[in-house]
Amino acid sequence: MKNSDRLLRIVYKEIDLELLFDNIASHKSGKEGFSFSVSDDEFIKIVATKYTKIYPNDYSFEEVKNLFKVYFSYCKSINKEEPDMYNLFFYCANRIFIARNKSILVRFENLLDWDGFCNKIDANIMISAFTALNDNVDPFTVGAVIKHDNNILNCIMKNGAADNHMHLKASGYSSEMNWASLILCSFREDKQLIRFIINSDMINNNFARNEHVALLIIKKLKFLRLFFEEFCDCKERDGRMFFSKNELIFLLTANSDYVFEQNKYREWIEKRLEKLLSQYLAEKDIAKFFIIERRFLTRVFKYLPKSKSKFLDLLFNIYLAGISQIRFLFVQDNVGMGFKKFKLREDIKEELLEFNMNSSHKVIDDKELLKSVFDRSYRSGIVHY
Repeated sequence: MKNSDRLLRIVYKEIDLELLFDNIASHKSGKEGFSFSVSDDEFIKIVATKYTKIYPNDYSFEEVKNLFKVYFSYCKSINKEEPDMYNLFFYCANRIFIARNKSILVRFENLLDWDGFCNKIDANIMISAFTALNDNVDPFTVGAVIKHDNNILNCIMKNGAADNHMHLKASGYSSEMNWASLILCSFREDKQLIRFIINSDMINNNFARNEHVALLIIKKLKFLRLFFEEFCDCKERDGRMFFSKNELIFLLTANSDYVFEQNKYREWIEKRLEKLLSQYLAEKDIAKFFIIERRFLTRVFKYLPKSKSKFLDLLFNIYLAGISQIRFLFVQDNVGMGFKKFKLREDIKEELLEFNMNSSHKVIDDKELLKSVFDRSYRSGIVHY
């Protein structure tokens, strides 16, 4: 698995989302357009260029291309057809995790590899990919932090431990709560979303070229979240999709967010938002803030490979890229460390939470952020003090 975490970082965290949305238009002709595939020369060129720029001491341009081919050949053990990039999550998850007692454990010898993945992409993606491959895993038994299978160390830790260092905004489920707040808010909350874009320094972090493009990208990601929810519902009930391929291309390549205000689309969006909101309101366990998103990703990982649609594969890959890029706005990662960045990450954690607490789509109680800090610790079964 050497450097597979870096490869996933490049694909899902470093490629411009605006570029990815623009490439959706390549599917207009009815032929297979741009894809996250080893057979797509443009995609391979984009990734290899980014990789050699960020990790200049790893591989040459041609070596990165060959690395792709090697990993895609590994992925064929899971998908006999030509695999898409998201199949790499299946391969890596199978190497890192094992299923036990309806839950997931990290293979102890791969603990540092797992840490490498968590620092580069949203960990929930990998967890959901593994859950999709293992029907005996119950998402509600998998905690926020995945345990390991070192029995000797686990026996020692049964005696209990004290956690002597916490950050009240960061040790709980703040990232997951912020994501829920972002997904559930109305498509008309432009003022609050622009404020979030500015205060989180998204433009200087290369999320988009300006605030209005960033706002449009966020709305398109919100739309994709709702679209794939319906996609999974239709697969389970043998239903018919509301959107045609041409309509999806129209909406996702539009240069203005006014397209979402057209009556036909606005009514669908509001209906799907209310349905998603009901999931959060119905679930009382505070773990819902990571469970609901994992459950959604697991469903897509189960049904999408069966559709054999390069177009839908592309849309899902874009959504995964959006998750990883936005999630790290709330996380103090290893890139550009320092007190200035630390304060920015701390302050931004409350931006969307306060917004949700005062919205019509409220799912976050003002005490839940603090509660989640202790829930995360005590749910592990190790921390006693």
